Amino acid sequence: MLRTRILYGVAFLGASLFHIFNTHYIAYFIWLLTLVTPFAALAVSLPAMLGCKIEVSTSAHSVLRGEAAQWEIALKKRFSLPLSHITFVVRCKNCLTGEGFVRRMKLSDDRSYAFSADTSHCGRLECRTSRVRVCDCLGLFAIRRPPALSAMAVLPVAYTSEVWSSLENGSDEGGQLRPRPGGGPGEDYDLRAYRPGDPIRSVHWKLSSKRDTLVVKEVLESHQSAVLLTFEHFGSAEEMDDVLDQLDGLCRTLLEKQRPCYVQWVQPVTGELRNYRVCSEREREMFMAAALADPAPSAGQSVLDTALRIPGVNGQIRHLHIATQKEDDG
Repeated sequence: MLRTRILYGVAFLGASLFHIFNTHYIAYFIWLLTLVTPFAALAVSLPAMLGCKIEVSTSAHSVLRGEAAQWEIALKKRFSLPLSHITFVVRCKNCLTGEGFVRRMKLSDDRSYAFSADTSHCGRLECRTSRVRVCDCLGLFAIRRPPALSAMAVLPVAYTSEVWSSLENGSDEGGQLRPRPGGGPGEDYDLRAYRPGDPIRSVHWKLSSKRDTLVVKEVLESHQSAVLLTFEHFGSAEEMDDVLDQLDGLCRTLLEKQRPCYVQWVQPVTGELRNYRVCSEREREMFMAAALADPAPSAGQSVLDTALRIPGVNGQIRHLHIATQKEDDG
């Protein structure tokens, strides 16, 4: 736009000199036309300038790591009136790894620009525009327009190894027997004294007659211990890819076995505990979206330095810490 303004300044200066040294009416007409033209062009382009916006879209909202994906930036107009171009700054970033780039771009009227997204590592990819300025048809005036943002999730390539076979099979040795809420039929039960509020049908009448006091038969059922998966949310991009691949594969397998689990990590900088319950496919997606968006520096606080607990859950906990293959070999 600076070059356009310089060229217009030179043209206006030439028209002014021509009008000063030439008294013919054509000189005045050229000077007046040169003076009015920018404002006339602005009046013609102003509705389109105010009614336009820049949009950032993606070919897919989520892709597997390594799959092809792209961003598209386009200028959308409400009115079909002429514009010169639109300038803006593009910032693409992987929220998990912090990798990305900043690029200044110029987009002509009624055109779009597409470029490939970097899906080489897991994470939440964001493409945002800032300092958006749209110019009139001559490129002399510009106004600012709102920025735009689009996001894409690069998901891990889920896999599980034989190391997790005990959890994958849903085995739970030493499961605890607990009273079944509401009672009901069952082979395992315990005997205790009657307490006010116990249902009459739970009274063991034969034994109560022998003891001369009411005895209640409390049906027991086996309760599986809570499965807790932990991992370190720091390291290189390759290490995070490996850990998330294992974690996602294990969560999928446990869901197939109808075995809920909990996933925990700590924010590497603040040490804040992240705790997610994974009992459905929707909850798995929510947990994975949070893990992909949480920045992972090269080093930080370890989840193993915190107390092993699950908020709101009492009883036994089966804990499995997921590490990279390199760490497992060590």
